[in-house]
Amino acid sequence: MDRFYSMDRFYCPPERIHTPLLRLPPEETHHVMHVLRYRPGDRIEVTDGRGGVYTVRLRNLRGLEIEGEIEEAVYDPDEVGYELTLVVGVIKHPDRQAWLVEKATELGVRRIAWIRTSRTERDQIRLDRLQRIAIAALKQSGRRWLPELLPPRALTDWLQQDKARWRLAAHGPGAPYPPISSLLPRPLPKGATISVLIGPEGGFADQELELLRAHGLALCSLGPYRLRTETAAVAAAAALLWAAAG
Repeated sequence: MDRFYSMDRFYCPPERIHTPLLRLPPEETHHVMHVLRYRPGDRIEVTDGRGGVYTVRLRNLRGLEIEGEIEEAVYDPDEVGYELTLVVGVIKHPDRQAWLVEKATELGVRRIAWIRTSRTERDQIRLDRLQRIAIAALKQSGRRWLPELLPPRALTDWLQQDKARWRLAAHGPGAPYPPISSLLPRPLPKGATISVLIGPEGGFADQELELLRAHGLALCSLGPYRLRTETAAVAAAAALLWAAAG
C-alpha cells in the first residue's frame, strides 16, 4: 500500500520542475532517502515556493537527486490575498535575523528587503543561511510562497525603486502617528501591494524620517511600547493579516 505524506512537505525550486517530472535538490533528497526512508512508488507532497503544491510519485531514489512524477498540481497565486514587502534595517544579531525570517514566512510575507540606515550596526547578512531557514518554515507551516530575500542596500536606493500601492513606515513609540491598521482599507483589496519599513535598533534618524515623508510614505505606529526591530516587523505582518481578514 502506498504511503501518503500528509503532514510534512518538501521543497523543490521552480527551475527543477519540468512537468510531468521534477528533481528534488540534494538536501531534500537526503531527507527523503536517509531520514524518512521513502521508497520508489511512494507519494510525497512538494511545494515550489511560488504558489504550487504537487502530489509526486517517486521514481528514482539513486544518487544525490530524486526524480519524481507529478500526478496532481494545485496552484494558488494569492495565498493571503495581498503582497507584503517588509523593508527592515539590518539587524545586528544573526539569530534575530533568522527568527524574523522564520516568522515572516509563516505569516505569508512575500518579500524581505534589508536596508542600511545611519543607525545600522551591521552591513552584511548570510542570505544562504536565511534562505534555508525560510525553506524550513515554508514546509513546516504549510505555506505555498517562499519569501524573496533581498541583500542589504541603502535606504535611499530602496525608496527610489519601491512601487508598492501602500507605502508605510513604522516609527515610535510615543510618536504622534496613527496606528498601522488605520492606514489600510479593510478588507484589503485583492492583490494589494504593500511595503512596510521598519528601522534598525534605535529607529530612523530625524533626517531619515523627513526623507520618508518626502518620498510619500505614511508614518505609522505599532503601539505605545518599544519593540525590537524583528518584533516590530512581525507585528506589522500580523496587522496586515488582520486587515486582510476584514
